[in-house]
Amino acid sequence: MGSAGSALPQLKRLIQRQADAWNRGDGTAFANTYAEDAEFITFDGTHLRGRPEMARNFQIYFDNYTKGTRLVFTKVPVTLRYPTPTTAVMITNGCVANPGEPECRPDSHSVQTYVAAHRERGWELVSFQNTRVQNLLPPPRT
Repeated sequence: MGSAGSALPQLKRLIQRQADAWNRGDGTAFANTYAEDAEFITFDGTHLRGRPEMARNFQIYFDNYTKGTRLVFTKVPVTLRYPTPTTAVMITNGCVANPGEPECRPDSHSVQTYVAAHRERGWELVSFQNTRVQNLLPPPRT
């Protein structure tokens, strides 16, 4: 059984594999960072269910809408907690950088929530939610 303490390096590797697949525009490799029965909610609210649907739809995104972009994580993890010894909830920050952009634009930041479960194959991603940061409130006073 995986322990909570050993999850962080494995989760970071999954996230890096995900970024590498995005950066190559490879929908199948991107989907393979998730469990077969995973669910994925995109920044626009699209709800993808299962690895095959994720692979198919992400290839459409990569070929038509996000070609040449890079997945950039600015903080991994922001928080990491273990509701059970076999479940991890990780929150990260990042963006999709357009071609030629060295880093995230101020208007492109998102917060991501990953849920991972320790299963027969080890730790695998089972759920994802991405929300664009909108900053509707003024910054706190200092």
